[in-house]
Amino acid sequence: MTAFRLSLNYTRVLSEDGDLTDSSLSTNAIGIDLDFPSSTYVRNHLGLANQWESSGAYSARGFRIDLISFGYPITLVDGAVRLDLEPILTLVRGEIMFINGGHDFLRMESGFGLDLSATYRHWFLSVEPAVDFRYWVYASAGSQTGFGRIFPFRTALGHEF
Repeated sequence: MTAFRLSLNYTRVLSEDGDLTDSSLSTNAIGIDLDFPSSTYVRNHLGLANQWESSGAYSARGFRIDLISFGYPITLVDGAVRLDLEPILTLVRGEIMFINGGHDFLRMESGFGLDLSATYRHWFLSVEPAVDFRYWVYASAGSQTGFGRIFPFRTALGHEF
């Protein structure tokens, strides 16, 4: 496992359902991931992204922060091109959103994904389908708990140091 990985990523939410979600939203995010080993087997992930979403006249922009995420990279092929499969567990993800012409709100989520990366000469390209679970939304109107499922798909291009 390498000492540090830095990547630029793009995330697109494919669908969402549940009482804390809106299936009509079009949600995207672009940001960076900082990945560093915490032991010989586990890799910590910190993600910071600019997120935007819209539906009809509604639009909002904000920040997507993967605060506590752990991955376990498994090498599938170790040759000139290395293939890794990494199950990633995200314990805490926060979304701080600012509605155009409205109030701001905070959403909290957890989830898991399966990252497949191909690495050549320390440069890597990865894709990650995931399932996230939204459990809390806080806005000026009040706090709401419940359950929502979100299905994001992330692509990343980065470098290992």
